[in-house]
Amino acid sequence: MNERAIVATYSSARYYDDGGRQFLYGIASKDPEAAKDAKTIKDIVRYAPESGQRDIIVAAESLIPPGQPKPLPIEDYAWSDDASKVLLCTNTKRVWRKETRGDYWVFDRQTRELKKLGGEAAPATLMFATFSPDGKRVAYVCQNNLFVQSLDNLGIKQLTTDGSATTINGTADWVYEEEFGLRNGLRCILKTNPGSHRIGRHRLTKSIPCSSIACRMWRALRNPPTEITGILVCCLARRA
Repeated sequence: MNERAIVATYSSARYYDDGGRQFLYGIASKDPEAAKDAKTIKDIVRYAPESGQRDIIVAAESLIPPGQPKPLPIEDYAWSDDASKVLLCTNTKRVWRKETRGDYWVFDRQTRELKKLGGEAAPATLMFATFSPDGKRVAYVCQNNLFVQSLDNLGIKQLTTDGSATTINGTADWVYEEEFGLRNGLRCILKTNPGSHRIGRHRLTKSIPCSSIACRMWRALRNPPTEITGILVCCLARRA
C-alpha cells in the first residue's frame, strides 16, 4: 500500500518529526473498511514512509475506562511536547459547522493511566483541550469559561467566571466561524513560557446581536469597500 493510500485509511493523520525522521501518525481501525467510522475501535499508529513499517503506538486495549467493557472510540488526539502523554477526544457534538465539543481523556504512556478531564462537567461540554508546554496541565473551555486542570491530582482551577450567552471566553460565535474561520480561542497557549504560568485566549462580548452583525456584513457587500472595511474592523475589535 502506497503512502497516499495509507493516509486515506487514517483519521487525524499528521506528520511528526521523531529523532530527525518524519513519521505519519494517525488513528487507524483494525478493519480498513471501517477506518473513517468514528464509532469503531481504533489504535493510534505510526507509519514510516521510508520503510513502510507500521507500529501501534497506543493500542485501543489500553484505552478502556474503568468499569467499561470497550475502548474509547477516539475521534481526535494531541501529543504533549515530550510525547509521554496523549490527549484524546471522544463523544463529540456539533457546534455550528464542526464537532468541537466532546469529552477529553489523557493517557500516560509511562504509567499506563487513563484519566478523564472535566470533573463533574456534563458530557460533551469541553472544547479545545490543550496541553501546557510542560505537559503537567490541560487547559480547556467549558460553557464559555476557561479552566486549567492538573494531571497529577486532577484538581481544576477556573480562570474566568463571566462566561454567558453574551460573553464568550476561549471560543467564538457563529459569525466569527463563518466570516473568519475563528473557532479555537485557546490555540495561543504560550510556548515561550517554560514555566507554563501564562495562557492566551480570546474573549468576545456580543453587545450587538449576531443576526444584526451578519445582516450588516451581507448588506455591505453591495456597497463601497470602505463600508466592508468598517464592518470587519468593528467585528475584529470584538476579539480583544
